[in-house]
Amino acid sequence: MKTKFLFQAGLCALLMSGCASDQHLALQRNKDVIHRYFDEWGNHGDPKAADELIAANLTLRNPPSVLHSLEEYKKGMAAFHTAFPDLHFTVEYVVAEGDKVVVRWSLRATHLGDYRGRPPTGKTVRVPEPAKGG
Repeated sequence: MKTKFLFQAGLCALLMSGCASDQHLALQRNKDVIHRYFDEWGNHGDPKAADELIAANLTLRNPPSVLHSLEEYKKGMAAFHTAFPDLHFTVEYVVAEGDKVVVRWSLRATHLGDYRGRPPTGKTVRVPEPAKGG
């Protein structure tokens, strides 16, 4: 009887650690997708990465714009990369739980090309803006 109980307890522990391991792998895959999105798509504008990572029927609300397809998003990002050729996103941290991922990111770029009818200023843009010293 004791052997049977130990076997069942061991099997249960093994299964639970396997489930935890599978969950850990799923969370890590989700985080990897986020890093790939920012590196390949955000920083380099790779349309292949966009096609692989982003739904074709997306709706993106980024005031003042609302985009209704991946194709619109790709055109917008191409224009952004043209105007800000040194565009760089930095993933500050990623938190994953279940099927949700939250990202804190920052952006730095220099306005060197026409963007939405505005001529280049040569100024550096940072999002979020650095805190003002007091």
